[in-house]
Amino acid sequence: MDKNDLVHIPSDVMLMQFGSDDEDYGPLFAKRVLTTKKPKCALLLKNNGLYYKILYDGEYWFVSAKDAYQ
Repeated sequence: MDKNDLVHIPSDVMLMQFGSDDEDYGPLFAKRVLTTKKPKCALLLKNNGLYYKILYDGEYWFVSAKDAYQ
């Protein structure tokens, strides 16, 4: 998937906001976690292979690439 694609986020998927995003090592720790209650679409901002950075309900979140669909 590429930047600006819409991604489908199913229900019961964990979204995370990380406390630090190091370019060399990736996310260092989660400071907030949210579990989706119902399916929703989100805008893909960045894809690093393991996580998608998305815009979800007006906030930046990360979702595991294996949990989101095109």
